[in-house]
Amino acid sequence: MDSPEEVAAILRAQDAADGAGAARPGLVVANPIPLDQQWDPEEHDRVLEQAFAAAAEAGVRGKAVTPFLLGFIVQASGGVSLEVNLDLARNNVRLAAEIATAYAAA
Repeated sequence: MDSPEEVAAILRAQDAADGAGAARPGLVVANPIPLDQQWDPEEHDRVLEQAFAAAAEAGVRGKAVTPFLLGFIVQASGGVSLEVNLDLARNNVRLAAEIATAYAAA
């Protein structure tokens, strides 16, 4: 699908096909971040490799790994990773609103 209207049409088709009490199938909408907002892949890979090495060196394990990696990556990237993640979230919210608007318009 290439537009919020197409996604809304799929949702309406699901509504029409659902029987009373039937479980609704899921719908996954992929929304890649625009190229001009992406983090340079080579820099990303370099910082990620450093983060994994730092976690291993520090003996970080289990559920502590994710927060350690996220903090390390934000710091090592000078905040670039955080801005990219915020841009991703903003783009997802924008698209969700566009889909909801198209769905409600029917």
